[in-house]
Amino acid sequence: MPSPLDPALDLFLVHIRVVKGLAPNSVDAYACDLRRYLDDLTRQGLTDWTDIRREHLLAHLDHLLHQGISARSQARALSAIRSLHRLLLSEKLADADPTEEVDGPRAGRHLLSAAGRSAARPVRGGRPVQGALRAPAGLHRPGAAPGA
Repeated sequence: MPSPLDPALDLFLVHIRVVKGLAPNSVDAYACDLRRYLDDLTRQGLTDWTDIRREHLLAHLDHLLHQGISARSQARALSAIRSLHRLLLSEKLADADPTEEVDGPRAGRHLLSAAGRSAARPVRGGRPVQGALRAPAGLHRPGAAPGA
């Protein structure tokens, strides 16, 4: 079902294809990330670009995280969303940029083992990190048993 937000997405995709000269694969990647964003905004009850605020963007980013989208893909999506909102501001279709002061996820921030999210443990070099907070050999924390 078409959203009232769709015409701005169409404008943006034409802009990056024609004005920016992006390759078809890049345009498709932007379209996919931004379609997901618009669908999420619609689920949040938003129908006008002037109503979108930082909290709506943060809810979308949280949704991506809970869908298991990688930090790299989240960062790419945020980059596309930033570009969209900059165009909307320049075309006076929005009065604020909700992406300002929003930091993107950093690649490698959430390293999970292959065991899955429920049993996930941080990994380093493909092996679970064991005792990362332990004192180096021969040292111990005051009040802690040796080797703890």
